[in-house]
Amino acid sequence: MSQTRVSRAGLLLLAFLWVLPGASIALPEDREQAIEIESDHAVRDEKAGTTIYSGNVQLIQGSLKILADRLEIYQDKESAVDRIFAFGTPAYVEQQPSADKPPIKARGETIRYFVQQERLQLETNASIDQDGSSVTSNVINYYIKDEVVKASGSDQRVRVVIPPREEDTSDKGE
Repeated sequence: MSQTRVSRAGLLLLAFLWVLPGASIALPEDREQAIEIESDHAVRDEKAGTTIYSGNVQLIQGSLKILADRLEIYQDKESAVDRIFAFGTPAYVEQQPSADKPPIKARGETIRYFVQQERLQLETNASIDQDGSSVTSNVINYYIKDEVVKASGSDQRVRVVIPPREEDTSDKGE
């Protein structure tokens, strides 16, 4: 798989565009909210530690919203959530990182969240948007703790859009 190279300065810029709090992509109060999941079907396998939701899946917890055709939740031996996979055409995740920032919107035909690694991976027609800035690529990895975004593509080049800054007209005496 050939990878499109993104400059080191570009990766640093992307990391600053999506400054997310340490261990979660969320408002602090999101973790205190109930998780509501709706789907057409749900299967829980206690021995395997998996729950699979399928058919028009919607998960909401505070400002977090996940929409997918299929959502898989895996737990480790201690019953802690280990990873969450969402599949769709596309699967969609939206969450507000803080009260003063607009929501981050992410899409991909596959979205994988690795809890222990604190890594969000978007695959196939992947994109992340926030406040007019966007990254589009075949694969996007966001390392939450390190605040690093890495984008690569095989058949699709990495595309970054950064809107112009709005001029401050308050000092112009108008």
